[in-house]
Amino acid sequence: MDNKAVSLSSLEKKDAIVLMWLEPGKEPTRHLMEEFKAAKSRYENWNGNIVVMQAEEIDDANLSDAFFANMPTNYQLFKDKGNKLITLAKKELGITGKIQKPLILVLKPNGDIKFASRGYKIGIHEHLLKTLE
Repeated sequence: MDNKAVSLSSLEKKDAIVLMWLEPGKEPTRHLMEEFKAAKSRYENWNGNIVVMQAEEIDDANLSDAFFANMPTNYQLFKDKGNKLITLAKKELGITGKIQKPLILVLKPNGDIKFASRGYKIGIHEHLLKTLE
C-alpha cells in the first residue's frame, strides 16, 4: 500500500477511474469481492484504473492478500486520509449521515461522476462494466 499523497489526475489513463470504499468482513463487500472472480479478465482488459480507498476506520490487517484474491491486477490501494475523499463524494452525491458500503464511483477523465452505487446490488459488475465500455 502506498501512503503517499496522490492526485486522481495522476491515476487517469484514457478512460475512467473506478473508486471503491469497501468494508472487509461485511456481507455486502464479501459478495462484491467474490463476484470479481467472474469479471476479473474484463476489468483487466479495460483501459482504466480501479482504486480501492481505505477509509480511516478500516484497519490495515483487514486488507490482506486473501481479501484481494479475486481482484483484477489493475487495482491500487490508497488510504483516504481523514476520510476527505469520501466526505467530498458524499457532498457531491447529496448524502448525509453514514454511507452504505461498498460505495463505488466511476469518474470520467474530467472528474465528473458517471456512475454511483451504494451497498451491494445483484449484477453490479455487469452493470459497472457496461458503464465502463
